[in-house]
Amino acid sequence: MVRFPRWDGVRIMPIFNPRASIISSTPAGISIVQGTTTQGANTYYGFTLALGVGFPSAIGSRTPTTFLGATIGSIYFSVNGGTFAQVILSGNRSQNFFSAALFEGTTKQLTSAADLYTYFATPNYTRWAWEIAKPAVWDGSGPTYIRLYP
Repeated sequence: MVRFPRWDGVRIMPIFNPRASIISSTPAGISIVQGTTTQGANTYYGFTLALGVGFPSAIGSRTPTTFLGATIGSIYFSVNGGTFAQVILSGNRSQNFFSAALFEGTTKQLTSAADLYTYFATPNYTRWAWEIAKPAVWDGSGPTYIRLYP
């Protein structure tokens, strides 16, 4: 006779998907080779494509060029009285398209509930901006990075 262990109840275990766990917890590191430009009263430090009217001219570069299928249009600090860290991605993205951002030189993880969240139909980009002090490393020269958390 085979004896089976006695169970006092049914145990339901969640299905573990290691790939989903990695995607949801691992940030995407984005390397920035900085540039700087002044447009009107604003000075920009970091990377941006030339997105058109109302945006700074192209400066710097980034690797990789996409995040979760969206083209990375800009990652920079803008200074004009206040200082804003900004992430601009292609397409009309929901505010929670990513969960958080961490800019090099800061210790505060910025959530997708940004101070400013805007979709621009022309040039079809979404912007997240946070009012935060600009770290010294974001000076418009040399390398820096940002981590975006899916």
